[in-house]
Amino acid sequence: MTTTAPVKPLTPAQKRIAEHLVQGLSNNEIATKEHLSLDTVSSHIRGMRQSLHCPPRPAPPARSSCTPSFCTGR
Repeated sequence: MTTTAPVKPLTPAQKRIAEHLVQGLSNNEIATKEHLSLDTVSSHIRGMRQSLHCPPRPAPPARSSCTPSFCTGR
């Protein structure tokens, strides 16, 4: 039988950021609204994921270097 560590409660700052995430705001928008740096917002989100035992977020897909013709006007 596998046991998991208990879930840690979120800090007040993490709760505020979670509310913004539920509203669909981006990390940049949260940083602006909360008067925080983007690094601080990212750090709070990492802390929330660790407290709740969530796996790390996958890296975003690499951007394609090809540009569709409708973007170049050709």
